[in-house]
Formats: sequence, structure tokens, C-alpha cells
Amino acid sequence: MDRSKEFMAIVTSTFIPQNSFRNASSHFKDFFMHLEKISINLKEIEKGCINKHIYEDFTFQEKIETTQILIEDLKKILSNFIFEAKNEQEELNTENIKEMIRNRLYKNAILLSKYLNRIEEQKKNEKLRRNRFSAEQENRNVTETSEANNQLQTELLIEENEIQNLRERVRENIALQINELGQVVSDISLHVSMQGENLKRIDDLMGDSRGFVQKSTHEINKTWNMIRNRRNTFIKFFGFWIFLAFVFWILKKM
Repeated sequence: MDRSKEFMAIVTSTFIPQNSFRNASSHFKDFFMHLEKISINLKEIEKGCINKHIYEDFTFQEKIETTQILIEDLKKILSNFIFEAKNEQEELNTENIKEMIRNRLYKNAILLSKYLNRIEEQKKNEKLRRNRFSAEQENRNVTETSEANNQLQTELLIEENEIQNLRERVRENIALQINELGQVVSDISLHVSMQGENLKRIDDLMGDSRGFVQKSTHEINKTWNMIRNRRNTFIKFFGFWIFLAFVFWILKKM
């Protein structure tokens, strides 16, 4: 079966120049030129594999794809290669050259696969590294958030203690003022008691001396008026301080 048309279509699609089928050396020369180009690309790919992030390089990826296409196209072209040998020796030489080209293509394909596996391994390692970094960053954020929450709780506790202490001091001040108020009331009561004793002595003197009855009566009336006035004042005064003490007591209970 003549596949020359199919062969020419494949050759044209791969942009590999071909000569007449009668000129076998020219065809093989083109093969070796492209094999050399593949070898150069493989060396550059091998050097590029040193860079852990080379897979992110668009030019490098394009070189890999070009090399893959060259290898596959040369395999197809070689499998469809037709050469009418003039004698058995020429046919044997042609087959030997084709076999040698196949071996080189096979080795180049193995090398390319090796480099691709290495690049894929680098991708996986980089992905693992980034995932590990993300996990560490997330854990760090969780730790920082926890520490911030603990610090906030500590500050709130300190603030609450300060407020409690302030309330205690306010209660103590209120209690002190109430005690002072009680002392004032006690002093006033003592003063009133002393005034009562004075009145009692006046009454005794009035009983002993009738000559001072009118004067004493006048003094008594005056004193009683004074006491009555003071009593009203004392009642108002006591009522005010009792009300104030009740208010402080209510505040203390709150």
C-alpha cells in the first residue's frame, strides 16, 4: 500500500522539510538534524529542572511541548518512511539507520519522561510546602487570636477588679460619712441632754427662791420657747440626716 500522500501530509503538518523519496540520505540528514535539536532541548530542560519553580516559566513549558511534538512526529514519520532500495545492502543500511533513529527517539522519550516526572515531583513538593506554610500560617493566626483573646480577658478581669475596688472604696466612704453623721447626732443629743439638765437645775432654783419666780418664769418661758424652736429645728435636722442615711444605706445595698 502506498502511504506517500499520508506521509507528506504528516511531514507538512510538522514543518519538517523532506526531499524526494529517492534521496534517502537527505531524509536521514533531516532526521538527525531534528534529533540534534531534540538533544539540545533535553539538555536545556535538564538544566531548567534545577530551578524548583521552572514549571511556572511559560517559555520552559513551551520548550517541553515542542520537544514532545518533535519526538512524536519523528516517530510517526519514521514509521511511515518509505524508501525503495536499489539492492539488499542499501535496504539493510536503511533499516539499520531507521533502527538507530528509533533507539535515539526511545532514549530521548525516556529522558523527557524522566525530566517531566522530576518537574511533577517539584510541583508536588511545592504544593506540599505551600499547604504546610498555609497550615502553619493558619495555626499562627489561631494562636495569635487566642493570645489576643486571653489578653483581652485579662484586661477585662483587671478592669472588673478595679471597678469592684472602686465600689468598695465608695462604700467605705459612705460608711465613714454615716459614722461621722452619727457622731454629730450624738453630740447634738448630748447638748440637748445638757440643756435639759440646766432646765432641771433652774426648776430646782425656782422652788428654793420665790423672789425669782417671775424672773424665773420669764426665763423658763424664754427657754422653753428656745427649746421648742430648737426642737423643731432638731426634728427637721434629724429627719434630714435620717433620710440621708437611708439614701446611703440604699446605695450601699445596690
